[in-house]
Amino acid sequence: MGIKSYRWVELVAKLNFRYYLVSISGRYYIIDYANPSDIKDYFIGIFPERVEKYQIYDVNTDYKNFLVNKKVAFIFKNFYNFIFILFSSYLNFSQKYKYCILNKIAFNIRTFLSFYFIEHI
Repeated sequence: MGIKSYRWVELVAKLNFRYYLVSISGRYYIIDYANPSDIKDYFIGIFPERVEKYQIYDVNTDYKNFLVNKKVAFIFKNFYNFIFILFSSYLNFSQKYKYCILNKIAFNIRTFLSFYFIEHI
């Protein structure tokens, strides 16, 4: 019985909507799997020909640059999410702004209901 050679594919990072960085048998490649300007890429089930082939770029020499950029983007994304949660918690639980937010929510509900009833009369 002969020895079979297997190739291992490892997902290293998703760089953005369009590109994946993968490792295949120790070499690094970028897979271009989507075109954001083409509407067919959003409906893969209707257009199965979109998944028959992908563009693959060999980046074995400078793959670390892509990893550094991905980590920096991840840190900034988490930082902004943390600031947003902190600010929204302050607005929700602060006594100073509590009545202001409640009045704004009530105003939005009244406006929605008035337009809803005007359209359905």
